[in-house]
Amino acid sequence: MISKKTNEIILIAALNVLVILVLLRPGLLSLVLPVLLFCTIVSIIQKNRSFAQLMQNRFWILSLLLPLIYVAGSWNTIHPNKAWFEIIQKLSIPLIGFLMIQAVSDANRFFQHMRKYYLIAISLCVIISLVASGILFLETKSTDAFLYKSFSGSNHPAYYAMFLCMAFVISLENLIKPEYLNKYLAIRILLLIIPTAGILLLSSKSGLITMIALMLYYGLRITFGKVNASKNAFKIKISFWLALVLMSVFILKSDRFYVATLGLKQIHEKPFEELGTAGQRLLIWESVLEVSKDYPFFGTGVGNDQEILNNNYRQKNLIPFYEKSLNAHNQFLQAFLVFGVLGLLFFIIYLLYPFVMGLRLNDPYLTGFGIIVLMNALTESILNRQSGVLFWTLWGFVLLIGRQIPEINLNYFSNKSKSA
Repeated sequence: MISKKTNEIILIAALNVLVILVLLRPGLLSLVLPVLLFCTIVSIIQKNRSFAQLMQNRFWILSLLLPLIYVAGSWNTIHPNKAWFEIIQKLSIPLIGFLMIQAVSDANRFFQHMRKYYLIAISLCVIISLVASGILFLETKSTDAFLYKSFSGSNHPAYYAMFLCMAFVISLENLIKPEYLNKYLAIRILLLIIPTAGILLLSSKSGLITMIALMLYYGLRITFGKVNASKNAFKIKISFWLALVLMSVFILKSDRFYVATLGLKQIHEKPFEELGTAGQRLLIWESVLEVSKDYPFFGTGVGNDQEILNNNYRQKNLIPFYEKSLNAHNQFLQAFLVFGVLGLLFFIIYLLYPFVMGLRLNDPYLTGFGIIVLMNALTESILNRQSGVLFWTLWGFVLLIGRQIPEINLNYFSNKSKSA
């Protein structure tokens, strides 16, 4: 019989293989699901009691309600295949969450190993992307081989950046208050540099802004927390804020943000092809709000939303928009479009839950995860894409259910700091 510890290690390995695949080879994701199912069956045989804990968790209950809302919203669908796909995709959140949590026997050990191997998985993905970009650079002799879609490969840069931002949170937290690999400072610094470099190379505006928001959160945390008045603590604070200011200036003054700002200013003056992604998103949001005026209470219904939105694109002659069938590119507006006001209210509660709990529990991991989700939900329909669903499921269940949340000690620089 496989021991609980071995079963847990298999689970952690499978989850991080999922991370690698969703960033590099999404088509192979289904190969990992049998492993998760195997871990769950073993845990049931071992009479693991995680299921009882799961049934009492609010995040689990909200996750169960999500596919039920999609079932209810598909009653008048004219595209049953699309509606069925949406339902199955949302059902995968509580299903994969259950397979994950049911196999956890020791919450503290699981969380510690999960963080460590996640950093390894993300580092591996960034290194592979760098190698692929290097090969492309040798072929094209263009530095664009290291940027944006060339760096992210088959994945959308914004979604790739979400995974890197979570690695950034874990690495930063471990650097401030070491919990593992604490004998190797150089490794801890390297594990922070790798996701940071990946985010910069991706040049995703949402990824860069999210990283600035995370650094601002940590700057406030280490500045106003109960930190010992020591020279080292003061130097760390000054260095952190200096790094935040320099990085913010560097990012916000970059060409991508200049083009985005220019596009926002000239949204009704230039052809939409010249507005950049920021200006084009404003046009998409205008269309979503125009359509939603006709369906304010119950929305268009699951499966109907894209066709109705495409009709609006056609009326405005936004040819590339309806050719690509672009969704709302905002999870809250997407919910409003599909379900109306009531659906929007549910999504606000669901997506805000980790962030609110993070602030309530003074938990940097949950708060960081909440910041990443909310920042990206404003510019992407994150639960309409496989990589977004996996990111939400993985860290939502790990942080809210798959560990014991300790009392957080803000005294980072004290030798008496408790380990999280």
